[in-house]
Amino acid sequence: MSGNHDHDHDDDLDIDDIVDSFFDARKAIFEHVGYVEDWCVLPIDDSRDQFWSVDADERSWVKFSPSREALAYWLEHDDFGPHGDKLYENVIYTQCHLPKWIYRGEELTIVVADTQTDGNKCLQLFRNSNEVRLGEAPKAEPVRGPDRDGPEDHPLNQAIEHMIETDRKAHADNLIAKVRTMCAQALLADLRAAITVHRAICHQPNCPVLAAMEETAAAAAVP
Repeated sequence: MSGNHDHDHDDDLDIDDIVDSFFDARKAIFEHVGYVEDWCVLPIDDSRDQFWSVDADERSWVKFSPSREALAYWLEHDDFGPHGDKLYENVIYTQCHLPKWIYRGEELTIVVADTQTDGNKCLQLFRNSNEVRLGEAPKAEPVRGPDRDGPEDHPLNQAIEHMIETDRKAHADNLIAKVRTMCAQALLADLRAAITVHRAICHQPNCPVLAAMEETAAAAAVP
């Protein structure tokens, strides 16, 4: 009886050590990237073997793949091409209690992610060395036929891409200009009330709409 009891006691100590190691490791990961839990306790998803990229503002999406070429193709063409079975995307979970949603350490990065599946949210853990940055993504190898080399990018295609990007920026600028016009036409009291509501429900850092509203209100308040 005594021998069995000692054996059970040893097992309890072993599992305690395992639990302690788990929480110690979790704490060390958070300290490495500078993440501090607030409100939600989220599981860690180990994506260190994935290549990954986030949108330029780091608040919309994280795309990832086991293939660098597949991810580079997606980023460059905004299309899966032949790589649809190797490409994945999560929404960045803009949890309002956190000051940011991308936490970069010296070697690892945590992305606060919403899988958009069954309400599952997680802390997606990536290697910094596997990040593929927007605008720096290496081009995918062209598909080459058996008897000829694959085509190089054509200047016309480059011009079209530049035009599309310029148009996107112009559209955003036009939208903010329209916001300013609408705000200037509103009563100052109504504008201030709208700003209070917008600030309370908008989780977007450096929101350009909120900034336009506040600037318009400040200008209107000047005698």
